[in-house]
Amino acid sequence: MHRRLLLQHFAGLGSALCCPALVHASTTTRPVLSFVFSRKREDPRTQWLIAVYTEALDALGYDFLFVEVPANRATEMSRSGEVDGELGRVYRFADLYPELIRVETANNPVRFAAFSLDASDTIRQWSDLKTLSGVVDCRQGIKEIEQALNLHLPGHVGYVKTIEQGLLKLQEGRSRLFLDVEEAVYDYMCTDQGYAALKTGAFIYEAGVPEATTGHCYLNRARHEALAAPLATVLLQMKEAGRHQLLLAKALAAAGYHDKPVFGERPPV
Repeated sequence: MHRRLLLQHFAGLGSALCCPALVHASTTTRPVLSFVFSRKREDPRTQWLIAVYTEALDALGYDFLFVEVPANRATEMSRSGEVDGELGRVYRFADLYPELIRVETANNPVRFAAFSLDASDTIRQWSDLKTLSGVVDCRQGIKEIEQALNLHLPGHVGYVKTIEQGLLKLQEGRSRLFLDVEEAVYDYMCTDQGYAALKTGAFIYEAGVPEATTGHCYLNRARHEALAAPLATVLLQMKEAGRHQLLLAKALAAAGYHDKPVFGERPPV
């Protein structure tokens, strides 16, 4: 019965979200949980997770608040309890930061990918990086990639603030590889700006995926350890009801994304 009521709640809330004022008016007296994420608020993946966790927390009696900060600042805020958690980090993130507790139901698959101008470059595991020469860039704030690069390529790691910067350096020949979350790079290439860069710049190839995992919400352990299991249950029920995919499709459509490009092939004019 509880499961059925939750699924009915999700169906009704989808309509209510079309009217933010109505949702706000009905929830102002409830506790508010604040979350950070590694992408900006306007990013459609951020908008997707905001929608997902607004619904999930509403079912548990909480309101949701998104706090936009740089990726490398986000973890410090969640660890210290300045915010209540992070919307998306990989499975083994808990091993790096025991102050955080993982919500076991995954948001999505996560693949760390390497991109190159050389179609012969092949990176199937982190140790393959040792066979390459030149600077290897990654986006600042992705701790797992930073850790792997500093282990296998000490002294040859460069950092960029955005995917745009990483791909531009690659196309201009100022780096050998660019590593980031595969999904995030393809998302950027689906934007008007990224699509244009792929059409006019040097060909970019995906050199491989040295690590594949899953992305999860994390909560500050000291403040919300008891919430992790109930939140995981509600997220699983949302997935089974099709809410995850529906909300993602809406967010991507609202952003006006192009079709996913194929690296190494120019998009149609």
